[in-house]
Amino acid sequence: MRATLIILTLLGGALTGCGARPPETPPPRLRVEALGGGGYVAGCVTGDVLVAARSFALEWWRLPAAEPPVWVARATPAAPGTVAPLRALGCEGDALRLVRADGSEQGLRGQAVAWAGTAPPGWPAVDGGLPPPPGSAWAARLGDGREVLVGPWGRGTRRGERFLDWRAVAGGVVDAAFDGAHVWAVSAHGLWRWRPGPGEALPITLPAELAGRPLAAVFRDGALIWVRDAEGKGWPLDVRGPRAHLVARPGQLPPLDATLRAPLAGGARVDGTRAGRDLVVQDADGERQPVAVGRVHALLPLDPWTLLVGTDDGIEVWRWDGARLARAGRVALGSPTVRLFVAAEGRLLAVGPEYGFAVLATQ
Repeated sequence: MRATLIILTLLGGALTGCGARPPETPPPRLRVEALGGGGYVAGCVTGDVLVAARSFALEWWRLPAAEPPVWVARATPAAPGTVAPLRALGCEGDALRLVRADGSEQGLRGQAVAWAGTAPPGWPAVDGGLPPPPGSAWAARLGDGREVLVGPWGRGTRRGERFLDWRAVAGGVVDAAFDGAHVWAVSAHGLWRWRPGPGEALPITLPAELAGRPLAAVFRDGALIWVRDAEGKGWPLDVRGPRAHLVARPGQLPPLDATLRAPLAGGARVDGTRAGRDLVVQDADGERQPVAVGRVHALLPLDPWTLLVGTDDGIEVWRWDGARLARAGRVALGSPTVRLFVAAEGRLLAVGPEYGFAVLATQ
């Protein structure tokens, strides 16, 4: 958070000196290059295989009778940003039925079903009509008494109230920080570290004093990672590998600042409030004009004339011409984008509670 303010301050000084002529080149087009993390939104069981859906991906897990689930395969039925995210999944005989957030449906056959396999002889029937437990998206009871659950928190199997297997994923992320190499993210379920790319985020084991506390914010200060819990206390952590060590007593932090601000060419600026509606542009003379955007979660200036906005539906590109700010493009991800970062080699990073982490290329 502190690093973001420093970057914007430096950008503001640089942009003030820029000329007042907008560029002749078209605004950048964004394309999702890779996704990582994100919670599960739906599932179904076919034979002895669990098919679990994330916003834009499917996973197949074999369910041995007396062993933890075994990874089989992962597939992306359609490119993220070109279709609505998945919301429901059905295993129907030799086919899979995908239902997206916009109500559209897609059927899969062939290799997707081959991965699922068929039930071994004597495999009991599956009851897929269970109401999902609180915090879960879907649940089914296997014939041997086990329950299979998926949700924003991850995937698990249990018998009664005792979990036999648990695999946490980075779903429900509410804040993130980027240190140039890794994205550090927090949710109600803990702290995560993600190296930009298609891989999973690594869950960080928290010290006993912090374990189980919902986390609301994260920032980096030198070698330390600070996390803020839901009660407003700051916890300084030294993260070594997959474990975090508390280096000092937690202390109460000032209230979170929800202000969003980004500089524009010609001494103008754009203001907003995190999770608030719309933006306001103020020019060099102090004149203010409202800009209808919808709910805003993040701002990232790419250059003096181009602004990225994290919205409830994904990411939008806005262009400043010296007089007005206008929408110039978007990547629809079907869920909020809460943080945006500039990475190496012209790549951009986006973080959202549902889709997880995204690497975007500019075209």
